[in-house]
Amino acid sequence: MTDGRYCDTHRAAAEASRRPEVRSLYGEKWRRASAAFVRGKACICGCGQPATVTDHVRPHKGDPVLFWDRANWQPMAKRCHDRKTGGGDRAVARPAVKGCGPDGTPLDPGHPWNRTRPGRECVPAATPTPAPARRGRGGAKV
Repeated sequence: MTDGRYCDTHRAAAEASRRPEVRSLYGEKWRRASAAFVRGKACICGCGQPATVTDHVRPHKGDPVLFWDRANWQPMAKRCHDRKTGGGDRAVARPAVKGCGPDGTPLDPGHPWNRTRPGRECVPAATPTPAPARRGRGGAKV
């Protein structure tokens, strides 16, 4: 059930990202520290691209101690960081799951088909409808 942009499942995560204490951490001090941290480094994922973004290994969720802990920082290219955070901060660390469920939807939670989009409600997978009975010559069931 939704009452706007997010379903009940994802509303808490969206509200957490809008909290003032989280937003206030990403000021000028962060921009300077992040730029200095990634300068001259390559992306940690091994793609070979230069790092342009400082990623938090463990999500800080507004905790300033974890936010400023340099042991919790890793250099990443923006493309790789976006892929990681777009998958819920686990997309890069977790290999893709191959295969499809009985209803034909991909098993990998990071697959684009399984991602929620603004305005799209989270809907549990529908139970597959059974295929109609096959009929042979003369209309007899096979």
